[in-house]
Amino acid sequence: MPKVIAPVTRWTSLCSYVLIACLATACDNASGVRRAASQPTGPDPVGTTNPPTTGCGSSSPSVWDPGLNRSLELVSGPIQELDPDGYLKIMGFELEWGACTGVFDVLSSFADPQVIDISHLKVGDSVDVPIGRWTPVTGEGIALRIARRPADSSVEIRGWFVGSADRGSATFSVHDNVFHVTGDTRFFAGHQNFGSGPDGCSCVASSADKFWEDVNGIAYIIFGVVEVKGILESGDDGGEPRLVATDVYWYYI
Repeated sequence: MPKVIAPVTRWTSLCSYVLIACLATACDNASGVRRAASQPTGPDPVGTTNPPTTGCGSSSPSVWDPGLNRSLELVSGPIQELDPDGYLKIMGFELEWGACTGVFDVLSSFADPQVIDISHLKVGDSVDVPIGRWTPVTGEGIALRIARRPADSSVEIRGWFVGSADRGSATFSVHDNVFHVTGDTRFFAGHQNFGSGPDGCSCVASSADKFWEDVNGIAYIIFGVVEVKGILESGDDGGEPRLVATDVYWYYI
C-alpha cells in the first residue's frame, strides 16, 4: 500500500496558511466554477484583442506581465476541459477565468506573446496558467493568465502538496496526479521557506534513493512540493499515458 505522508485531517489548516499567504491578487469573478466542457474551434486570430476592462487593478488582460512567470502558484499542461464562458480544467485543477484574465499565444519561448480570444483555445492545447486564490484541498482557483504554448509533453505543478509516496512503486501523487520517479529524476529538499521554488533554492540536487530515505525517516506534518516538473509519456500499445517526474522541489515541516 502507498505510504500516505500528509493525511487531510492533519495538514488542511497548515496547508491553507502556507499557500494562501502566498496567493497572487486576482480580480473578482461573479460566476462560479463551471462543470460543462466544450471544445470551440476556429482559425487562430491575428491581432485579436480582448475588450477593455475596468476594476482589474494594475493588471490588464491585454498587457503581458512577465512577473506572473514567477507566480508561486501555477499549473501547466494540456487543457482537459474548457467552457469559454468561464471555466477550464488542467491537471485536475478546476479554474475560473474572467474579464481580468489575459489570454495569450506564446511564440518562440515567451519572446512574442500575442493576445488572443479565449474562443480560440481548445481541449488538448498546452497552456501555462499562473493562479490566484488557490484553494487548498479542492484545487480550485482563478486563472490570472492563460498562455498557450507550443505543444509538447511537459507538465508542471507549482505550490501544491504531496498526498502519498510509495517507494515500492517509485511513485508519488500531487493532487491525484501520479508521478513516476526514475533514475534521472532530480530532487531538491528544504523547509517551506527555503525560497520561491527553483529561483530560491540553493541546495544541491539529490537522487531518488536519498529522497526515499528522507521520506521514510521523517515524521512529516506537511510533506509538500514547491514545484514538480515532468513529462507526459505515451502509453505502450495505446495504453494510458504516465507522468514521469524530472525535477522535484520539495519541503517538509
